[in-house]
Amino acid sequence: MSEGKVRAMWIWLALLMMAASVVATLGIFGIVHRERAGEANTKASLVGKTILITGASSGIGREACKILAKRGARLILACRSVARTKMFADDLRSMTGNEDILVMELDTSSLVSVRRFADKFLNRERSLDVLILNAGIYGTQRRHITSECLEMVMATNHFGHFLLANLLLGALMMGKRSRIIVTASGLHRLCKSIDPTDLNFERTEFTPLLSYCQSKACNILFTRHLAEITRDTGVVVNAFCPGFVSTEMFEKTAGPIMSTLQRVMLPFIGRTPWQGAQPLVHLAASKETEDITGEFFEDFKISSTTSDIVNDMELARLLWEASERLVKLKPKEKYY
Repeated sequence: MSEGKVRAMWIWLALLMMAASVVATLGIFGIVHRERAGEANTKASLVGKTILITGASSGIGREACKILAKRGARLILACRSVARTKMFADDLRSMTGNEDILVMELDTSSLVSVRRFADKFLNRERSLDVLILNAGIYGTQRRHITSECLEMVMATNHFGHFLLANLLLGALMMGKRSRIIVTASGLHRLCKSIDPTDLNFERTEFTPLLSYCQSKACNILFTRHLAEITRDTGVVVNAFCPGFVSTEMFEKTAGPIMSTLQRVMLPFIGRTPWQGAQPLVHLAASKETEDITGEFFEDFKISSTTSDIVNDMELARLLWEASERLVKLKPKEKYY
């Protein structure tokens, strides 16, 4: 065998060994990651509770709805695809026997849609017990601006939810105890800085990963400041990370590279949507969390490893004020 062929053989062997090592590492990480997921141990009944959830028809939102419906909650499923969600609602009624499930149209990337939704909700509902801000997308391949001049990922993951929470805050304050739960992510740690004057990446270099990570950091900062505003009102606000969950989120917007990585990697490292929904259910129903506010949870515990950015209360205030301006929050829409 020639020297060149021997060298090529050793190169291929080294590459195969590296690939095997990567697969083994991912497999071990996945096993540990799934083992740490845990299960919401609360058995509390939710009969008589009205729960509104965005992003209800897929991923962890879908699994959470199954659990919440079984507990007897009155569910309002806020979604972009009404037809798809109505089919899911029919399945929910059939599998749980809970007939009190309502589907309402909502696109959190559109401030017009959010205000239209809130008007309809408040015209028919007097109070709200639990608001779950769960809808989200991964970064688009290119910076995409909505008709309201907001970057698409920030609009969907942060601005829309910011506005919705403000518009429904009065209904939440009507109850003695109510909860707001925000689906964030441990990937917020990859966001190293946030410029409150450039939240839509007009000057800051845009990447899909950065837009997603910034939106998740904003979710936590929003949670921190809203908790301060609502302290002593009976409303508690907390964010959580579901972990790496095997859902279709990346396939919707991330392009071929991230979609391929999702199909290849997430089966090794990802939690199931059911596992990802457990901390959401814990925050929505557990007595242990009914008096905790302004925190970020990972694996059912208040995280002690959040980044400095999301612990910066001055940044949280500046983000809140910038968000007020960008969504054009009106005086009559403020309950603080």
